[in-house]
Amino acid sequence: MFWPRTSPEASSNSTTARQTRLRPKLSRRVACGISRAISVSMLGFVLFAILGGIFQRARFYADVQHRQAAGDKVLIADFVTAPPPDNQNAATYIRQAIDQIRLNPHQEWLIDDVGTYRLSTEAKSFIIQYYKVHPQIRALLQKAKACPTADWHIKWRTPAIDIDGSYLKGQREFALFLFAVGISQHEAGDDAAAIQTAQDIFFLARAVDTRSTFVGHLVADGMERLGASLCLRLAEPTTPPTDRQDLYDMALPVISDQSDDVRFRRQFDSAIRVDRMGSLDLTIHLPTSKFAMFCFQYPIFSGAHAVLKDYDGPIAASASPSWPTTATQVPVERPRSGPFLAQIMEPALWGSFLVEYKTTAERHAATIAIASRLYADDHDGTWPADLSALVPHYLPAIPYDPFDVHLQPMKYQPSNPPAIYSISTNGIDNHGDRTGAVSYKYGFNYDPWQSPDAVFPIGGVVEPAEKRSAENADQ
Repeated sequence: MFWPRTSPEASSNSTTARQTRLRPKLSRRVACGISRAISVSMLGFVLFAILGGIFQRARFYADVQHRQAAGDKVLIADFVTAPPPDNQNAATYIRQAIDQIRLNPHQEWLIDDVGTYRLSTEAKSFIIQYYKVHPQIRALLQKAKACPTADWHIKWRTPAIDIDGSYLKGQREFALFLFAVGISQHEAGDDAAAIQTAQDIFFLARAVDTRSTFVGHLVADGMERLGASLCLRLAEPTTPPTDRQDLYDMALPVISDQSDDVRFRRQFDSAIRVDRMGSLDLTIHLPTSKFAMFCFQYPIFSGAHAVLKDYDGPIAASASPSWPTTATQVPVERPRSGPFLAQIMEPALWGSFLVEYKTTAERHAATIAIASRLYADDHDGTWPADLSALVPHYLPAIPYDPFDVHLQPMKYQPSNPPAIYSISTNGIDNHGDRTGAVSYKYGFNYDPWQSPDAVFPIGGVVEPAEKRSAENADQ
């Protein structure tokens, strides 16, 4: 049989034509397969997001209900209470007392560095005279002390981070003014009145800490340290000496109040729980619409559940009296793993815990200083040779050092006047080494936490008023 010849060019053209006819069908099949795979993946993702979100939401609220049943406060509703009447609210009278203080810039400058410099004659004269001209300040404070609670009209609303804390600035300035009053009273020889002023500062700190935010608790810590600093200053005997019985009657309640470590631990625990509430509330109300809340339930509630769990360590640590133990339970930084929202919403609490334990050490030093002053008044000006001489007549027990892992008592340096010290954050007893505590970088400053041991001399470490810079003095 005869077969006609075909040229190579014709054969090649025929193959190309067949490939051309087949390629569209193959491309449509691949495209359809890819489209189906994408659709299935998206459907799977949506189902996972919905079902996983429902599961995470149920798990979160089940955990919340379990904690609430055990008496724990977790969400905003747990913190809402009925406000007391104004005439039974200490905050009402404290605000009125704050409104009595209207200082011009020069007067503010006179008392601005009262914790660093001894008051000038002008400053002492101004403060004493101002306090005498405004006796209602003391009267309002006495009314506040008679009230059972202090309600600053904090409105817990969503998100909780929007809570108004404007009252804190006035409180801090009021405490500083009272600190200056106490120093003036001490330098005028009226230590009984100065002790009463220290009581007022401690009362203000407790009032700020009532139903407060976490920031409010830190401000209250600062006021506690201010009161402790005043106690250290006025523990130095004055000339002429204060009536011994008046000082004794005023000092013992202060010693008892500042020795109540259980109350301070409880306040700190409450502040940590409020901080947790704020983080949780901000997390679960992050979406601004119901549709977004529905679509993103999984990351929202998985993050909220992680926040809830991650606060368990700090809350447990807040009850520990020892900083070395606490430091192992509180992370130094925010979490670097886990749900993304938890990494954003959780603050780094390590620094706040450190401030809390520093405040404890300063309170303990202040109680020892006041007790030592009472001892010296009873022994012709002779300071105790050892802290054991203060127990039980002046102190129920020697306060412990919160930076000592074994909670050993605060240390003592007998001299004239003596000093009390903590072994500080490194946990090593350097026998009262205060190297590095004094600096002149921004004017004179004494920071006991910058030295190997935190040393608190009775009478404080202050510069004469004459050495203070006169910059802006005429403002």
